[in-house]
Amino acid sequence: MQSTVKDTRATVLPASFTPRKQEELFDQIVELYDLADNVLASVAAEDATHQREQLELVQPFVTQVSNSTNILSAFYTEVVRNHRPITPELQDTMEIAFRNIFFAYRDFLEGIKHKFLSQEN
Repeated sequence: MQSTVKDTRATVLPASFTPRKQEELFDQIVELYDLADNVLASVAAEDATHQREQLELVQPFVTQVSNSTNILSAFYTEVVRNHRPITPELQDTMEIAFRNIFFAYRDFLEGIKHKFLSQEN
């Protein structure tokens, strides 16, 4: 029978994670929010063609980017501002949030290719 031992190791931020690097991370998180807003705004623009079809592709992408960015923002707040140690669970949550953005982006691009760039259209 396999024993389930939980990894309870936690690490604190390394000294190399300077205030400047913390600010850069914060700016990158804000850029993710901006990305979601800009993609949505491009579909909502008056001169956008195929708005309905684009919105069908954009909505899941924007939702995932927003949800994952909320998780990353909470991570930033807890670790950088509140000095919470980085546990394996917290690190896993952060990595999953990043991964989900990349998966949503891949699916978004595939949807665009299929819907607008396929040979049949």
